[in-house]
Amino acid sequence: MTDALRVAGFGLLALALVVAVAGTGGFSSATADRGVAVDVADDASAYVGYDAAEPETVYGGNESALVTVTNRLPVSVSITDVDVDAPAGLDVHVTDSGGEIQPGAEATIVAAISCEETIEDAELLVTVSVDGDNVSVTLFGDGERRTVTVSCEPVGEEPQE
Repeated sequence: MTDALRVAGFGLLALALVVAVAGTGGFSSATADRGVAVDVADDASAYVGYDAAEPETVYGGNESALVTVTNRLPVSVSITDVDVDAPAGLDVHVTDSGGEIQPGAEATIVAAISCEETIEDAELLVTVSVDGDNVSVTLFGDGERRTVTVSCEPVGEEPQE
C-alpha cells in the first residue's frame, strides 16, 4: 500500500507542477470590438464648422483667407494643425492658423500665396485639426464644399489703380 500512496503522491506532485507551469486559464485583460455610428452634420449645423473662402485672385506673395472655422461647442478649442495641399507651381505658406477659438466664435486661417507664373482656378485642399477638452476633430477637403479655389499672378503682375 505504501507503493500505491507513493505513486499517488508523485502523480499529485506532477499534476501540481503542470498546473503551476501552465497556469489555471485565468486572464488579466481582455479586449472587444464594438461598432460606433456617428452622424455627420452639414457645416452650418456641425459642432465645428468649416467654411471655405470665396474664389479670389492673389498677387505674388499677398495673403488670402482660406478657411473660417466656427466653434459651436460649449468649450474652447484650439486649431492645432493646418495642412494645405496645393498644386505644383503654387507656394502656400500659412501665416495665421487661427489659434484658440472660444465657444460661439470663429477664426480665419490665412496664407501667403505666391507663384512663378500665372495659375488659374487652382484647388487647394485644406485640412484643419482642432483639439479641446475631451474633443478632437479633423476637417478636410472632400469635394467642392471643402475646396478653396485661388488664381495667382506672379509678383509685378498686380493691376494698376
